[in-house]
Amino acid sequence: GMFEIKFCCWFQQIAGKLVFNKMSEKFCVEWNDFHSNVSKSFSLLRNEDYLHDVTIVSDDNEQIAVHKLVLSTCSEYFKSIFMKNKHSHPLVCLEGVSTNDLRNMMDYIYNGELQIFQEDLDRFLNVAQRFKLEGLITDPDDDADQEVNGKETEHFNNKETNVQDGYRT
Repeated sequence: GMFEIKFCCWFQQIAGKLVFNKMSEKFCVEWNDFHSNVSKSFSLLRNEDYLHDVTIVSDDNEQIAVHKLVLSTCSEYFKSIFMKNKHSHPLVCLEGVSTNDLRNMMDYIYNGELQIFQEDLDRFLNVAQRFKLEGLITDPDDDADQEVNGKETEHFNNKETNVQDGYRT
């Protein structure tokens, strides 16, 4: 079935013995296919225009309307932007990100996978690292790498991303 009801009971330890507490009886209602349905819902949500609440703009001015919740779930980078910007429908301009990069990133975020040609893979992995996409980010192995990544992130945060209330700068 789609869900299952389990009897859950609470025990209390008194003087080293487990005692059943009848006053704490609870039933656990569980959606069996919850995880697969949530991932399927992400894919379906992508095309629901009335729920879009952020517009991402590529370097070549392509605008793609998406969902803050979905982006925040899959990217610490976007989560951080949305936590700092409370606008109801921000416009986020991504410097150095092509329309193809943006579409690949959204395919990965909404579908949990991406079909990509080998010659495009390194570029996509760099984009994934830059935007901290879940499942694809790696931690630098040494301090030198951390220092370079820290400077790039600082530069990116200060100069490359423009979040406006509906205007591109």
